[in-house]
Amino acid sequence: MDFKRLHKKFHSWRIRKISTKNFILLVSIGIGIFSGFLAVSLKNAVFFVQSLLKHSTLTQFTSSVYILAPIIGITLSVLIIRLFFKRKPKLGISAILESITRKNGFLSSDSILSSFFGSILTVGFGGSVGLEAPAAQSAAGFSSNLSRLFHLNYKTRLLMIGCAASATLSAIFNAPIAALVFALEVFMLDLTTASIVPLLLASASATLTSHFIASPELSFQAEFTHNFDLKFIPHIILLGLLAGMFSAFFNRLYFQIQRIFKRINTQSLKLLIGGIALGAIIYTFPSLFGEGFEEINEMLSGKESHISIFKPEQFGLFMLLLILMLFFKALACCITVEAGGIGGIFAPTLFMGSTLGYIFTKVIDFFGLEVNQGQFSLIGMSALVSGIVHAPLTGIFLIAEITGGYTLFIPLMISSSIAYLISRYYEPKSIYNKILEQQGNHISHHKDKIILNRIELYKLVEKDFSTVQYNKCLGDLVNIIKQSKRNIFPVIQEDETFIGIVKLDDVRDIMFNTSKYDTIFISDLVHPPMAMVDINTKMEDVMDLFKKSGAWNIAVTNQDKYCGFVSRSKIFNVYRRTLVEFSDD
Repeated sequence: MDFKRLHKKFHSWRIRKISTKNFILLVSIGIGIFSGFLAVSLKNAVFFVQSLLKHSTLTQFTSSVYILAPIIGITLSVLIIRLFFKRKPKLGISAILESITRKNGFLSSDSILSSFFGSILTVGFGGSVGLEAPAAQSAAGFSSNLSRLFHLNYKTRLLMIGCAASATLSAIFNAPIAALVFALEVFMLDLTTASIVPLLLASASATLTSHFIASPELSFQAEFTHNFDLKFIPHIILLGLLAGMFSAFFNRLYFQIQRIFKRINTQSLKLLIGGIALGAIIYTFPSLFGEGFEEINEMLSGKESHISIFKPEQFGLFMLLLILMLFFKALACCITVEAGGIGGIFAPTLFMGSTLGYIFTKVIDFFGLEVNQGQFSLIGMSALVSGIVHAPLTGIFLIAEITGGYTLFIPLMISSSIAYLISRYYEPKSIYNKILEQQGNHISHHKDKIILNRIELYKLVEKDFSTVQYNKCLGDLVNIIKQSKRNIFPVIQEDETFIGIVKLDDVRDIMFNTSKYDTIFISDLVHPPMAMVDINTKMEDVMDLFKKSGAWNIAVTNQDKYCGFVSRSKIFNVYRRTLVEFSDD
């Protein structure tokens, strides 16, 4: 029995035997288990590669490993994508958001393998990025294609993608509630019972899967049972201010590095420049090799090893090295991505947040105040997640779950809120949304705008308008009018270039005067339409143009060539149908 026939038979059986709601719950559990396996496999593979590099007898000179490994890893990841995929797929959380808002929830199957293997090589060889985004995209790609296989609608596809992203984050950090909140904050899922239950099941099943198969040394845990001393609230406010300003700095640095690398024409030159810069940074600061969770744990426990090749005894020089490490981590993350590496910014954000909190406690200690170093490092992590990712609730619940309790809840709320507000003041949109905007895609948390972004203009163009050549005369137009059911006549040149329109009302008084058929030309009658758009214009912009112009029909062109017209009524009809599909049952 071939696959298509078996699939059709299963689909028919499923519709008859299993309700849609129950089937969604079963699929969400399956996605959770798959995402858990995927996340653990990714972490184990990276740990294996890094262990070979750091401890193999073939690499006796540690300095050469730190210098050469990153460029080798990024080069291998670029080569794999070029050899095994026809085009470089869009990667990361931004690619998932684009699929939700612009591609009806469809992710290419390429993204499953390219994200997985590319991130293993990038991070395993020391690229200073995280595994959360590649794991989320691989799982989301699997969920999207699974939804297509089972003929699930757009709303359900969106939910399954959210389940995949939530499950991978849950499996990596053992934080199912934070993972669920992440899906709600970043992927704009509706907070309803129909969406919450599948997300909970996916997150819980991924966490259980990770718990049973993950190695204990790869888990990230930091238990704190001591209550936070409320006398340090002013210090928490100050830490939140610093985190907000650093978040804005990182966002601007990211796009500045992006602009610099865009000026480099060839990928080989990008690899060379990025690899040399990254190797030099990691050689100087070995703690920036890979994700950096081992170093985070050291900072949380108060250890100071492996920060830099330099070992200063003076407090001032030591603080300078810590500050440099913080800024170079931001730089290393940006360079890794722009040079061609595959990875995300979530783990670097946690590393930078931990370092910022660690620096802050050292300064406080210098002035004679004893504080819990681990607590401030964790608070710094939450604040930077809020500021850089624009996900304050995710930052709060993630740290609360990692610590095994909620003793830090109040300081987490204060610092995260302040960091988020300051970051939003300087950078109104999150780094994910800005990446999409650079690609010409706009994303919104408003449901009506999400629906409009799903509607593609070229599918709504009406082409039953009769055109008339610019060099023709009134008699030719009258003959066209006799055969047309429309009252607008686009005027074009011989090469289909759009000139303007002639309305039936423009010639109503003279169209029956045969003596003028050869003396009045179309060039005398043509005038610009009330509004005109290019066929690639976003639907949100089209609706704004309808509102500003007051037109009922808008001319559509493609590089000045006539395509047709789009009408308000057709857009509204498609909008209503899409809204029904998007809304709850």
